[in-house]
Amino acid sequence: MFPCTQVNAQLNPQNPDAKHLEQVDVILSGDQSLYDDAFNQLNKQLSQNFSINRYLLEDWENKLAGTSLLSIPPSITIALGTSATRLLLKNPPKGGLLSLMVPSTTMEKILLEQPEAKERIRLKKMSAVYIDQPASRQINLIRLLTPNTKKLGTLADKSSQPLITKLATAANTCDMSFEHQQITEKDNPLLILRKLYQEIDVFLAVPDRFIFNRSIAKWMLHLSIRNKKPLIGFSEDFVNAGAMASLYSTSADITRQGAEWVYFYEKNGTFPKPASFPDYFSVSINQDVINTFGLKIMPVADIEKELKQLGETASCSK
Repeated sequence: MFPCTQVNAQLNPQNPDAKHLEQVDVILSGDQSLYDDAFNQLNKQLSQNFSINRYLLEDWENKLAGTSLLSIPPSITIALGTSATRLLLKNPPKGGLLSLMVPSTTMEKILLEQPEAKERIRLKKMSAVYIDQPASRQINLIRLLTPNTKKLGTLADKSSQPLITKLATAANTCDMSFEHQQITEKDNPLLILRKLYQEIDVFLAVPDRFIFNRSIAKWMLHLSIRNKKPLIGFSEDFVNAGAMASLYSTSADITRQGAEWVYFYEKNGTFPKPASFPDYFSVSINQDVINTFGLKIMPVADIEKELKQLGETASCSK
């Protein structure tokens, strides 16, 4: 027996048209609470109809080494996180493969490492729901919050260049310039941030490894308040720390869409799309910071509704 947690469930009698899956294997990239929460959400949304198997990464690797892997192949295998996605693309299981909780730029790099996966994606036998937000949605949020913005800026290292390019393209579509300051470990981030804040109207934080450095994040927030230049983040923690607003999807948002796609695959034999940014997302605001800047914005519910209606196209109307 390979170590895993299994949930056996009967077909939901209230949904007699749904087909029962023999099993859905869910592989977690680690034992962190992020992946545990995501699995629990999936289990909650799927276990009434499907048999769910939970594997940690090392347990799945042990299963790969055994002979039982081919005996009862899962209808769908779900990878939670980057490490699980890499492993499953290297050793693809039978049936559908769905990746969750991976940034779009990371997935692009993984696919370069595993070019043979492109055929499965073309056939919609493999798909992904990214954890990050499309560039256009971020630009639309800025337009809704600060419609007179002309200059955006961010700080990131060279690994984030694909994301920066997409953000710059979306911003330029709306006649906004996008200033990107690249940073290395040898640079003084405070000097770079001070100069950057003098040149921009709004600072857009991106999920870059330097941004997760507490001292850099602290200075980003401090200079935002000091210069009265709004900072837009990518998590609720950013807002709690002093960012004016954040746009993000929770693990519950990602797994909700993932569960919908599992049902779609079981009914149609393919996923609805080769990949997708999250359909479900949240906007958080810091009202104290908004008051400090003397801004007036529409209610959060209206902002979220407007972003949903705009989809993944940058809207340039004020």
